[in-house]
Amino acid sequence: MKQSIRWTILAVASLALLGGCSESSLTGDGSNFLMISFQDTAPVNPPYKASAVEQVRITEAKVVIGRIQLEGSGNPFNFRTPEHEPLIVNLDLRGNFHDVGIVPLQPGTYDRSLFRIEKLEVADTSVYNANPEMQDLSIRIEGYLNDNPNNTFVFTSELDEEQQHQFDPVTFVDGNAYHIVFRFDHRNWFSDGEGGYIDPNEAQIASSRSIVEENIKDGFDVYQP
Repeated sequence: MKQSIRWTILAVASLALLGGCSESSLTGDGSNFLMISFQDTAPVNPPYKASAVEQVRITEAKVVIGRIQLEGSGNPFNFRTPEHEPLIVNLDLRGNFHDVGIVPLQPGTYDRSLFRIEKLEVADTSVYNANPEMQDLSIRIEGYLNDNPNNTFVFTSELDEEQQHQFDPVTFVDGNAYHIVFRFDHRNWFSDGEGGYIDPNEAQIASSRSIVEENIKDGFDVYQP
């Protein structure tokens, strides 16, 4: 099931630099800013049944974001780190807003977004060296089975794909700040699409890996209230 991006207008005075962006990226040359966040919509710590196990509980999930881009009538808006390296997002699984950065935003009307999940590679130098557990991966999910913290699993993926989503045109005007939230529900990640669930250990080594990858990347969508 696809979830939605929520657009929220924030007061400029409330903006703070988060998620590794530099102070210079906050001030920029103009007065418009866009905050990027992620939010899980699943209940806190929800266990659910899987095909080969009684319960699956996800405790940590990291995703490598290559870029987020908005397109429309004006110049495309691109969100990347100040160093233009991939951004590793350690997703908050408790439903809180996980702010990953604030960037200057050009006024204009936008009606579609591009969202890229990509593999962390050697060429990414400092980020690659600082995150050995994510090297040559784009997704890493940890958890445990059957309500037993000692019965752990790790699911990883090298998924590298860009998605485009259309949404109702939204206009950013001078002198405002905006908030874009990528929503997801991690209960859907191991769904088999037929009312059951995929064992994470099986998905790591079997053809069902592609189903999990599709579930993860398709979980992000765009909504403008």
